Amino acid sequence: MKTITILTCDRTPSYLSETVATIPEDYHIQYVSQGQIVQPRAGDLFPVDKKYKQDETRHRDSQYNYSVALRQTVDGLIIEDDVKLCRKFDQYLNKVKSDIPTPRYALALYSCYQWTQIPNGLTIVEYPVNDFYGTQAMLYDIETARGFGEYLAQNIGREPYDLALKTYIKEVDPEVVLYASKLSLVQHIGDVSTGLGNGHKCFNFVDDVR
Repeated sequence: MKTITILTCDRTPSYLSETVATIPEDYHIQYVSQGQIVQPRAGDLFPVDKKYKQDETRHRDSQYNYSVALRQTVDGLIIEDDVKLCRKFDQYLNKVKSDIPTPRYALALYSCYQWTQIPNGLTIVEYPVNDFYGTQAMLYDIETARGFGEYLAQNIGREPYDLALKTYIKEVDPEVVLYASKLSLVQHIGDVSTGLGNGHKCFNFVDDVR
């Protein structure tokens, strides 16, 4: 069974139910959660301590939460709790996965650029590492997920976890290739965030352009 990992917490407002409603029924769900949540659909729950309560921004707690998700994920597919998946998510994801040419990768399924050079009809493009931001939906090979999870756990507070991924690839594990899907397979629905970005939307969400 395919497994999707959701990074979540006990926050208001919560978009978790809206996110889960878009996940295909044949996906098993892992909830990696700081604080108590109501599961909109049955799944495995991984409770995560709030180790950095002194940080009023919650940024350190979110970094720690993501590090746990990376270390617990089964299939390397991690989404945040304020997105919706496209209508044919599984079909598109299978094609994206089949186009990955390298064994080590981190692939952004939330893709906020106008990609102009997609070789040979591929659904993915190599993502310039310095331009990367946004971890709303990511697909990792398991080795990369575990390695980045350990790195992030050891560097809490250094930088937000999307920026930490850039550092990890450049300084720690350059075998990892960063990719993006040509069209975004998820859309951001949250207006209030525990992270750094609020209210953003992806202009090339596949359901809006196809």
